[in-house]
Amino acid sequence: MKVPPAASSHTSCQLHNGPIAAIAFLPAALASTPWATLDGQMPGRTLIARLEQLGISQAELARRTGLSTKHDNQVVKDAIGVSADVALLRERETGIPAAAWNRLDAAWRERQARARAEAYPKAADR
Repeated sequence: MKVPPAASSHTSCQLHNGPIAAIAFLPAALASTPWATLDGQMPGRTLIARLEQLGISQAELARRTGLSTKHDNQVVKDAIGVSADVALLRERETGIPAAAWNRLDAAWRERQARARAEAYPKAADR
């Protein structure tokens, strides 16, 4: 699998506090890529970090993908998730495989759901 040179040293995100745990369920072909360290990170943070690495703006990404800048901004603000179709568009423009975008989004959504579930006591604990 070809890894874009601009991302070859990406092991943590400046917008995140330090290294991020590896995604344990990535296929072997992706497990050794820089994207394998993004589990639990909000997809919008990953997007912003990658755009900074590539030196392109959200507006330029929107132009290249045919999506609106509003759509990208909603992902950045965690108002919406990353669909499979959008993951394919992002793969083409960011070099991060669609599978990694999909897993990143799923892991983030699960993390949020668990946080919400932990906020409520279990029925047995009441």
